[in-house]
Amino acid sequence: METTTVAAAERLRSALVGERAAEAAKLEALVDLAVEYRVSDSSGEFATILPELTEKLLPVGGDGCPLISEFFTHELAALLGVSVHSATKHLHRALNLRFRHPVLWTAVQDLEVVAWVALEVAKRCDDLPAPDALAVTDKWMERQHELGPGDALDLADTLIAKQRPDLVREKERKQLKARFVDVGRYRHGVMQLYGQLDVLDAKYFDAALLQIAELLAEFEPSDEEETVGELKARAVGYLANPARALALLQRAAQQPLFDGTPEAHGDGLPDDEEHDPASEHPAANPACTGHTCGSVEVDPEALLPKVTVVVHIDPDSLITGVARIAQAGVVSLETLECLLRGRQVVVQPVIDLPRMKPEERYHPSRALREAVQFTWGHAEAFPFSSRPAARMDVDHIRSYLGTDPEHFTHLGNLAPLGRRAHRAKTAGYWHAEPVAPGTIRWRSPLGYRYEVSAAGTRRLE
Repeated sequence: METTTVAAAERLRSALVGERAAEAAKLEALVDLAVEYRVSDSSGEFATILPELTEKLLPVGGDGCPLISEFFTHELAALLGVSVHSATKHLHRALNLRFRHPVLWTAVQDLEVVAWVALEVAKRCDDLPAPDALAVTDKWMERQHELGPGDALDLADTLIAKQRPDLVREKERKQLKARFVDVGRYRHGVMQLYGQLDVLDAKYFDAALLQIAELLAEFEPSDEEETVGELKARAVGYLANPARALALLQRAAQQPLFDGTPEAHGDGLPDDEEHDPASEHPAANPACTGHTCGSVEVDPEALLPKVTVVVHIDPDSLITGVARIAQAGVVSLETLECLLRGRQVVVQPVIDLPRMKPEERYHPSRALREAVQFTWGHAEAFPFSSRPAARMDVDHIRSYLGTDPEHFTHLGNLAPLGRRAHRAKTAGYWHAEPVAPGTIRWRSPLGYRYEVSAAGTRRLE
């Protein structure tokens, strides 16, 4: 590859470092200014005349942060060109990062952590007492360098839940009490739908929308091709009319009716005999009797969408009281018990990964696919990717060769990859080398190397 291309890549990396440095310097200047800012230093004239104008020091940050001049947020808002409300929020987060998370603050100043990620982690620790906040960020710092931003923030949530499960339960209780569904204002022929549901209801709702959407595409297609999003939007209208939704579900569930009578040609009536409309009534059909004639009797359970909610509970969960819902997040066992009450629960044993045998075929068996998903966790096996692995193809890292055991379909040679990553690997732009089951070393087209595992991504210099 041309030297100029590599040089451009290096300029981009240098610019990213410069961006980190600028954000770190901006945070440092902001906090220094906030701590030192006092209007009384410049003039106490009016405060002497009107004592009620005496400058007050207020708690803008959380537990452990210094008090700040009540007038500083207005000064800051003008400097930043934003509202006072926005400036106050920004100051709150910066102060918390500096004084409640000193290790994290130092990492930002040393350009080890991006400023916005550090600020977000500090924000998520707002409700924690200072000692707990310190404990969380110390543990977070040990692993964050292997993760992309989204996964790093998920890790923070997990650590917070394990550190103070009581606070997590209280947050969950408040959020459950704050559930709502609302319809927004009209605009250009549409209205927006807003809501907050518990995690299982939300998953059922999404599955029901997809189920109805697929039936609409099959049985009631539009004149114009519709996207999945458009079909799901139409499905909301059907779910708002339960009878209409049930009719569609029954129509899909109904088997063709056959009364055993051969089809007759014509109407079977003499030419001079009038057609009797009553003969078309279901009661006139000997194959249709009873009050349910014309309807489809289907077990309501059979009409429900099939939703698989995977909950990971390990030995630590029994101690910390925290479990993890795949593709959702952490949840306390207490809340999980309430959500699962009355639901069908299937307990599956842990997959014995070392005993998974190679398979002399291209497509992995179902058991091997599940082992791959378990090995790689929730994300695609590509550097810093956070795309859900459940939606990915299980791809061979080395091309499948039925005559070479190293290229068989086995756990160490499989990983979840999206179509574009698969194409880049297959074309040879990106080179992938399996290290161990659940670990791949990648080399980019420009020669940068990364090691990817279920724990995250590590740059190899």
